[in-house]
Amino acid sequence: MRRRRLLLAWGILLVTGAILGGSAAYGLYYRSDAYRRRVERAMTAFFGLPTDLEAIAPYTLKSRLLTQVEMWLPERRARVFSCPRAVWDASGRQDGGTVLHLFEPVLSIGSEEWESDDYMRVLRASLLHNFSELNIRQVQFHDCSLTWPRRDFQMRAEGVNGTVEFDQHGRGEALLTSRALNGVSVGEPIRIHARIDPADPDDFLPEVTLDVPPSRLLHWGSPSCSARRSPKARLPAKSR
Repeated sequence: MRRRRLLLAWGILLVTGAILGGSAAYGLYYRSDAYRRRVERAMTAFFGLPTDLEAIAPYTLKSRLLTQVEMWLPERRARVFSCPRAVWDASGRQDGGTVLHLFEPVLSIGSEEWESDDYMRVLRASLLHNFSELNIRQVQFHDCSLTWPRRDFQMRAEGVNGTVEFDQHGRGEALLTSRALNGVSVGEPIRIHARIDPADPDDFLPEVTLDVPPSRLLHWGSPSCSARRSPKARLPAKSR
């Protein structure tokens, strides 16, 4: 009887040691610089823009925490995207798809360093991909900012929240809202709706709608420039 108890105790100890050792190895691998560089190279190749990633750490058994993700124009002429914290969650949906959470990201568009081709290049890098290849079914934006940082004209949409849902074919639908523009809070949110079709490179944004409810004067970033929003602006647009 005593020998059986000792064997049982040793068995429990070995199993516990294996679990702890496996967990430690799991954490060390995903925190390693080699893994970070591999993910960094994969992101650069996927988006076609230089991408930096400060660190990766396990978040849960099926999710990763990515710290300080930055994306640049070619030759690193200007930073176009910065996200201090992102969570890649492979357990966030019942269909097994991955949910990507972006916390406080900033998307910068149209600084003096941009060239004429960069606008379409960034749009294609952001949207002209079949995200189903990465099993991404949803992207969630948490307190995002969209900025146009020019010396003569600045605009910043703040408090942007919403989701982009992708089907099994990679087609997506985006629903985003913003509650402040250039630091001015709006009573009703500005709403952005878009459909994304990466299978059609000539028309990968077949629909973009912007709903701007009536509000007070907006200050657009130039001391001498202000504008009043239209009562209800719906601006369909196609990428050509």
